[in-house]
Amino acid sequence: MSAGRGIPYWVAARVGQRFYYGWAIATVVLLANLSVFAFNPGFGLFITPLEATFGWHRSEIAFSLTVGTVVGALLAPVLGVLVDRFGTRRLMIAFGLASAACYVWLAHVQALWQFILGVALIYPLSRVGVGEMIGSVNVNRWFVRRRGRAMGMV
Repeated sequence: MSAGRGIPYWVAARVGQRFYYGWAIATVVLLANLSVFAFNPGFGLFITPLEATFGWHRSEIAFSLTVGTVVGALLAPVLGVLVDRFGTRRLMIAFGLASAACYVWLAHVQALWQFILGVALIYPLSRVGVGEMIGSVNVNRWFVRRRGRAMGMV
């Protein structure tokens, strides 16, 4: 009657036949993109508290995001070579852990240069490393027939 753990056998048989593992990969990439892309719109919410707490100017705070964007643009070609050499799984994990370490760094900043360095590292590591580039490569490698649908979801 059941296929273990309370799942009816007909559900397990149907899911086993029709489920493509690429959709799990696309879902993970979607979740990674959602966590990464929340940084850019959310950044503006912290400008006023950073001004009040540290006394920095808006232009200095916004400059950190500009530096991060430039570093991300410079990192993208290098990342393409790294993807071909090491694969997407290892790099996505490495860039995710490096982004988490940068967030811990940002929690302890005391000077403007520390903040600029933290944002200049987080933005390219998370956005280019985890989000846009590696996620797109993963989805493109897993899908042929429904690539457009999967890329649209991601």
